[in-house]
Amino acid sequence: MGYIALDIGNSHTKGAVFEGNGLHHKMRWKGHPWPQLLSWAYNQSASHLIYCSVRPVPTSFKEALQRKLTCIELTHRTPLPFINRYHTPETLGKDRIAAAAGALQFFPHRHCVVVDVGTCLTIDLLTAQGEFLGGNISPGLHMRLQAMHTFTAQLPLPQTQAPPSWYGRHTHEAMQAGALYGLIWEVEGFVWHAQQMLGPVQVVATGGDVEIFAHNWKTEIFAHSDLVLIGLNKILKYNVEHTA
Repeated sequence: MGYIALDIGNSHTKGAVFEGNGLHHKMRWKGHPWPQLLSWAYNQSASHLIYCSVRPVPTSFKEALQRKLTCIELTHRTPLPFINRYHTPETLGKDRIAAAAGALQFFPHRHCVVVDVGTCLTIDLLTAQGEFLGGNISPGLHMRLQAMHTFTAQLPLPQTQAPPSWYGRHTHEAMQAGALYGLIWEVEGFVWHAQQMLGPVQVVATGGDVEIFAHNWKTEIFAHSDLVLIGLNKILKYNVEHTA
């Protein structure tokens, strides 16, 4: 029997079926089509399911899932395959927890800087000893561009894309370069400080804008668009194995 992971975001929902550690197949839905999600989950050869959500999940959906599957909702009380040193675990984003677990799946004995380039940029630190220390949160690429447009009188709203150079030759390029390379250099600064504290680190990246980030990052990086789903599966397996 396989395992199912659901990542319920603000604008999209992602689902994946795993056989062991292998991702068997995945789906993506716009919004949160609860009946469709339920039908999809029911039709998989799976015994256990884990989900994390940035929004309230209807009780009827939870109860319907539990009628067929053993379900876990990822919360701050869920047992994790690493030690959480965050001072306020109840406020820690579940996507950050899952991404850290995904990094642990790929690099179990390495210090990792875990980068999620999404609506917000999150940069977190997971040690080789399996301790989640915390990290930083700042605006993502589109939010940086949107903020400049919204809070000024004359700046436009450029597309979220890489400019041809690290500096702009007109206003659209200047804003794009400021947003993208400001974000990249912010991560580089975090990585530098992590290396001063821990030694060599592995940069692991995910998120909706991970491709544009990884393409313009100039040093070694491991990028995976399904890192959160893989991390959810690792957390699910950990709970099944430790409650059996």
